[in-house]
Amino acid sequence: MRIAVIPTIRDYPWGAPGHCMGELVRKLLEAGHEVLWFVAPVDWENAEVAKLRESGANAVLLPGPPVNYARFRRVRKWLAALRSSEKSLAEAINQFGPDHIQHLP
Repeated sequence: MRIAVIPTIRDYPWGAPGHCMGELVRKLLEAGHEVLWFVAPVDWENAEVAKLRESGANAVLLPGPPVNYARFRRVRKWLAALRSSEKSLAEAINQFGPDHIQHLP
């Protein structure tokens, strides 16, 4: 099965939530699942994340949240055009085509 794991914590360094998510990813890999794992930038260099990437987790950086201020719409579009080389969260998930998406609070 293809499973996407998406965290919602972006700015808190690796701790209990990260450890639990890492254990989930490890167990999924051990069970033979293909895993797309979004990793918060603050955790990208963590040794556990590196170990799971080496074990076969398809880890990608969690994209930043969009600014929701209507008055900045033009600026957001301009910035999105500049960042067009980066995939959005939805694009990365759709390209992976997961059978299941695990969202972790």
